[in-house]
Amino acid sequence: MAYPLVNGAASFVIYKNGTADVVSWTDGLKVPSNVASVRQNLSMIVDGGKVNPAVYSGNFSDWGATVNNAVMVWRSAVGVTKDGAIIYASGDGLSVGELAQVMLRAGAVRAMEMDINSYWTDFFYFNPPNNGLANPTNASKLVYNMVRPPQRYFEGTARDFIAVFARSLGSNTSANSGATASAG
Repeated sequence: MAYPLVNGAASFVIYKNGTADVVSWTDGLKVPSNVASVRQNLSMIVDGGKVNPAVYSGNFSDWGATVNNAVMVWRSAVGVTKDGAIIYASGDGLSVGELAQVMLRAGAVRAMEMDINSYWTDFFYFNPPNNGLANPTNASKLVYNMVRPPQRYFEGTARDFIAVFARSLGSNTSANSGATASAG
């Protein structure tokens, strides 16, 4: 635990069964036994299918320190739809209010801001060969002009990150693939 958990903070929760959710934390310092990881950041930007009005406040520092105190910067968010699907958005030149609107239009009923500023906002997906491992050579950026290279996740770092891995759901289900979330 890097910092004690805070009630009311926007929280990306990864459960031990591999599923994830975005919630406003209510369990205090106690981590329920079914929770593997919690990543907290500020307040919810979308909750109950509505944009948090605080994203439009004049005090933009409430939503994180930006380079040169700029309002329009690289921002990212994670959210969950009413069906439980996890969605991610990232882009340059966004205010936190615009990011919240993007998440709402993408179907989020709950969402939280993640990283901000060009140096920290990135998302990579990997396409390794069959039975191969992910590595920087089989990685692609979600948005072409994200600053950092995928190599950053193959070296030591003091920053947190989230990884999602494909997994087989077994022969007893009609679906043949799924995903598991993990925090690093």
